Amino acid sequence: MIGNRNYLRQCVYMSVRRLGAEQVDLYYLHSGYAKDASFEDQVGTLDAMRREGMIRHIGLSNVTTDQLRAAREIVDIAAVTAHFNIVDRQEAALLDAAVEAGAAFVPWQPVSLSRPGGERLGLRNRRLLLPG
Repeated sequence: MIGNRNYLRQCVYMSVRRLGAEQVDLYYLHSGYAKDASFEDQVGTLDAMRREGMIRHIGLSNVTTDQLRAAREIVDIAAVTAHFNIVDRQEAALLDAAVEAGAAFVPWQPVSLSRPGGERLGLRNRRLLLPG
């Protein structure tokens, strides 16, 4: 039910209401893995709400590079967020695709030493790109 058009619309309306605003400046689709609606339908629903004035910009979270490209076929994407930190850079291709799209890339847990789910990674045998 998380990708259903009506559910997404309800979520946006509730966000606007909770914020006491007329529109959400940046609304994220938090996962590209809903089973009840295609990814493209979910992005299309958010784009329709953008055109209606409920959403100013659309962001994507926890998506693949291919999903980012598919979403860009529908609407401009303002921001992309993914797990990315000093030891876990598995989403480097997504970072590159976001930069190419002109979208902000917002890492979550950027200074963590773990992967999602808590798998702790060490710094041993890791070359870090540090300033200076």
